[in-house]
Amino acid sequence: MKLGIESELTKALKNIKYEQDELAYLALTSKIEHTLRDKWAYGLHDNLNKKSKDNIIVSREWHRTDLALLDAKTKKAKALIEIKAIYSFDVAAKYKIGQYIKAEHPFLDLMLYDVKKAKDLKDDHQGLVDEDLEIYKVLFVTHPKMGTGGTKWNNIIKYRGSIDSCLKKINERDLIDEVKTSLNKEFNKESILKKGGKAFDIEVDIYCWIVKAN
Repeated sequence: MKLGIESELTKALKNIKYEQDELAYLALTSKIEHTLRDKWAYGLHDNLNKKSKDNIIVSREWHRTDLALLDAKTKKAKALIEIKAIYSFDVAAKYKIGQYIKAEHPFLDLMLYDVKKAKDLKDDHQGLVDEDLEIYKVLFVTHPKMGTGGTKWNNIIKYRGSIDSCLKKINERDLIDEVKTSLNKEFNKESILKKGGKAFDIEVDIYCWIVKAN
């Protein structure tokens, strides 16, 4: 039976577990790209090793790719997964949501670059990848559901000024509705919501998009 890669990625991401407020703390104090990637990788490793018929190895940082699913016998990549992590204020800046203006984070361009890198790997190193290679781009969006309350968390909550500036321009509920609408349209699919809990009295949600890129 052929491995349903996208369904396995989705299931493993949804099943990632943290302590009640752990993800909120991690998301507010640094970008969550690596911690989510690493938990996701282990969940995939655990799930796929229980399906011995699939014979899949999950590799992190494989040839400068965030995650790779490899055929256990040939060691060729069956799927490459590239990940980016941003904040809801980055999306607001990109799509001019609520008249919030700041220097744009080129996250869509960076995602396209990662996809090109993966396609180049297939073209230039055919011995490394399966002929049916699947490429996925993944976006994690951290959304603080309220402002930080001023400067007391300077140098502790990352991007504190941008979080507060954005939420002064637009109501939190309107912000996340517009973020989801914009990115659902961009990627032509719905997001996966992961509840982060609360840290520094701020509730945090993480929205995730897994998008097949070839």
